[in-house]
Amino acid sequence: MAAGRWGHAYMHYDSEHHGYIAFPVATSEPIPAPGILRSEDGLNWTVFPPVGINFGPVQGNGFEIGGVEQLEDGRFYMIGGGNGPTMAGFGYSMFTLRAHNLSGPYAPDTAAYRLSGQMRGATSAFGQALAAWCKSYDGGRALISQYMVMPYTPDCGVHRSLSGDGHVWLLPFREPVLVAGSDGDVHMRLAYWDGNEKLKGARLMAAREMMGIGHRLEVETANGPASPSPSPSPSG
Repeated sequence: MAAGRWGHAYMHYDSEHHGYIAFPVATSEPIPAPGILRSEDGLNWTVFPPVGINFGPVQGNGFEIGGVEQLEDGRFYMIGGGNGPTMAGFGYSMFTLRAHNLSGPYAPDTAAYRLSGQMRGATSAFGQALAAWCKSYDGGRALISQYMVMPYTPDCGVHRSLSGDGHVWLLPFREPVLVAGSDGDVHMRLAYWDGNEKLKGARLMAAREMMGIGHRLEVETANGPASPSPSPSPSG
């Protein structure tokens, strides 16, 4: 097998083909792009050529896909994270691509390509991990979950954080907003989601052995028992 990556996938119902489509993290060549899988039943999948991406004047870069959601303007918004082109200062950042069809082709939103991120390299203060689309518990609105941020410091480096010995922080959930630009188009930005207020409460401490699969943590917040967490879109 050739060297490369085949990772998690973000799944959607595909009305065009009356089945399901999934976008796995992959290392496509020669142009960086997520892969495509299709299924009639959601269980058995067939590999298709990767998503078509027209980078145009933007420096093409590989990224970990965080999913695709359709917003109010009817377009599909793909987010992905990676160290990015030089415009990102070589720090891990999130990028935005858009398409008129779920399966593409996609193109960077050149006026708002870099959605969020850090300006310093991965050996500096922080390393933020992949953001992903998810749904809110109060109506299924599209949200973005930046599920962890890890400090890259001598006392708590990335390797310790990934192994469970360091600090990992959860950022507040954010909701997408479409903002009119001077170019006459709308562009996706991030706004604070008011539902975060219901998640505030006492600091949660959990034993390391409780962080595996099958453990449920009951959290008491300032407003009583915590509301159900935003449920992620199906993934493989």
